[in-house]
Amino acid sequence: MKQILKYFMFFVIINVLSGCSVIGLSEMMLDEENQDLPSSIGTISSDFSFAALGTGEIAFLTIDPKEVAFLDEKQKNRCSAELSEDRQALEITAGNDYFYVYCSNEDETAGFLNVFDNKGELIKEVSLPFKRVSVSNEIVYGYYDESERTDFFKWGSNISNSHIEATHYISERKFLEKFPDSMEDWNKISKGKTVSIGERQLYHCSSDCYHGTDYYSDQNPLSVFAQIDYVKYCEGELVSEEYDTDIRSRLNQIYSMMKTEEENFLIYSFQTNDKIYGICNVYSQCGDLLTLCTDDFDYSFSFSYDEKEDKLYKANEYTNIELIYEDEYNCLYHKLDGVYYTKLGSDKEEKIYDYNGEIGITILEGYVKFQEREIHYDDDIIDKQEIIKVW
Repeated sequence: MKQILKYFMFFVIINVLSGCSVIGLSEMMLDEENQDLPSSIGTISSDFSFAALGTGEIAFLTIDPKEVAFLDEKQKNRCSAELSEDRQALEITAGNDYFYVYCSNEDETAGFLNVFDNKGELIKEVSLPFKRVSVSNEIVYGYYDESERTDFFKWGSNISNSHIEATHYISERKFLEKFPDSMEDWNKISKGKTVSIGERQLYHCSSDCYHGTDYYSDQNPLSVFAQIDYVKYCEGELVSEEYDTDIRSRLNQIYSMMKTEEENFLIYSFQTNDKIYGICNVYSQCGDLLTLCTDDFDYSFSFSYDEKEDKLYKANEYTNIELIYEDEYNCLYHKLDGVYYTKLGSDKEEKIYDYNGEIGITILEGYVKFQEREIHYDDDIIDKQEIIKVW
């Protein structure tokens, strides 16, 4: 069966939707059971984050904001934990031995960190003054912001655990010893362009429309990332040639990687620390409702960014696959019958997932989570998630 693929790409996050649009697909599937659906790629957001321990256990958030699911791939066991009545999960990360779920109350006025073991048992809930809390490399990070412009939902749960944004930190060992709920027990990140905490280097980031205070991140704040994102939506038309000179320069670099100045293309970029990668899919024409269909796919290419030269360079070009994700070593892509993976430099191709309906893809440290929404003819919609270690 032909399928429809839509995705949105961040650092290690990709989202795919099977449908011309959510409403359009539902109506088509309900009214025309045997219709052969076109395949297309567009832009949506992913829904839920997940985390994995080094021992292989996995935990993830679900469509229910009060539920956390736990999966042991070795034992093939799955269980779930229910958050307390006045809690809603925001994001999930993993430490050495525990999963950490940051929640807010339903009024979104207070934050709480729930610590779970690998079996899904709640170890402790700690009230914290932060708008965001995450764990990485044996460090617990907190983002403190008193401004009204920042709330608990400025980070979607789909992208939050892909990078660090913090003003304070504490070692995971000390946190588990004392479960401190006061900022006095946390270390404020010192001022400086870069700061090393444990084995991690963090970069200073200035306040913006999403952050009411300066903070530190493991992603270098490179302007090229936002410029590529702008090109994705401007369709070659800039607001002002006078003031958008940087955007025009970036657009021209993208055009230079194409066979000609294409009109029908989708471009996505993602960042890993100070490295930026991207992919572009080119189509011969637009379909109905401005949908870019797989049947009209022409070619695709991947690219990377050279910070010293401030320039984008083409990495690989393809004529038979719609790209979803590519870095220096791995390539994930779409065909009419599903999602495929290949290790760059190898001629081996592996089909990793087949689906029918609406699908979201999230990538984190080699794990790929498929979140599928099946639409049935009795109006029933079923959400399911499957997580696979791909590389």
